[in-house]
Amino acid sequence: MIKSEQIVEIIEEVIGVKIDDYSMKPMSKGLDSLAILKLVTFFEDRFGIEIDDEDLTAENMSSVNAIINMVKKYDSEE
Repeated sequence: MIKSEQIVEIIEEVIGVKIDDYSMKPMSKGLDSLAILKLVTFFEDRFGIEIDDEDLTAENMSSVNAIINMVKKYDSEE
């Protein structure tokens, strides 16, 4: 089971910012297209999932909560 805290740790590592508020907008803290690719790679490797390209939308990257929900979707599909 993928936990929110695990996802947040990976986001923190990639953007280099401590996350206290899950409504934070990561793109305002340095989450760019290269960082998104790094995040996806970390999520896939760490959790053994494969994130569809169609899920890599601005909406799914709009907040920490949105990223958590996207990643957890793959946990429940297995």
